[in-house]
Amino acid sequence: MKKRISLLLALVLLLSLAGCGGGAKTPEPTATPEPTAAPQKSRLEQIDEQLQGSWKSIDSDTVYSVWTFNNGRYVAEVYVNGTKIQNSVIGNYAIGTDSIHTVSIDQEKNAEGSIPFTFEDGVLRLNGANGELTKLDP
Repeated sequence: MKKRISLLLALVLLLSLAGCGGGAKTPEPTATPEPTAAPQKSRLEQIDEQLQGSWKSIDSDTVYSVWTFNNGRYVAEVYVNGTKIQNSVIGNYAIGTDSIHTVSIDQEKNAEGSIPFTFEDGVLRLNGANGELTKLDP
């Protein structure tokens, strides 16, 4: 009888340990992190991003220029009566508060210039001597 009571107590003890034990826990649901908004680009970054590519300026009834901006460099090509002349200008540019500052680097004497611009409501507009330049490629 003592043996039966001992076995019964051992069984009760074993069952009580199993019932309270650290069985497999159901993982708690984790909160999905909210996607973070892309960091706001600075005014300078927005202007430079929109400046990239080619812009056309009308210089006269028969002459126009195509300015191509690419990561701090520019090329200005002049067309007369629709024909490109041989002397393209190559240089560097920097974005100022209200104009694009240019410096030619391929001429005998480097020439400095500027192209005024406006940047309102996230839209860049370049202003040439004879009116607004037109963006040729998106």
